[in-house]
Amino acid sequence: SYMNLPVYRDLYHLNVSLLNIIENIPKIHRHTLGNRIVDTGLSSLRLLQRAYDATSHLERLHEISSLFSEIETLSTYLRIANESKIIPLKKATNLFTQLDKIKRQLVGWKKATKEKLT
Repeated sequence: SYMNLPVYRDLYHLNVSLLNIIENIPKIHRHTLGNRIVDTGLSSLRLLQRAYDATSHLERLHEISSLFSEIETLSTYLRIANESKIIPLKKATNLFTQLDKIKRQLVGWKKATKEKLT
């Protein structure tokens, strides 16, 4: 099951962190940037499941690319939130550390999947 993947566990914990942080941001931003951050984090989990469930290596590569793109979007939203002082630096740094770990795992997964194609 995809739930046993280290990248799933890391992405799951990132989403828990996001929910906890968003709950504490100013109300004026919670329903705009806050919702986008949470939605993007949650859709990343769905994309991870789709990548895991892919029936071919080519399909898996496509899904991993979609997931990576979603993670990049999340990074951008978090940078905006941090630079706008909506998310404190210490919390943002923790989120970026988690994101980097997830990205490294996705790069490895993509590389391993590409090798199976050749």
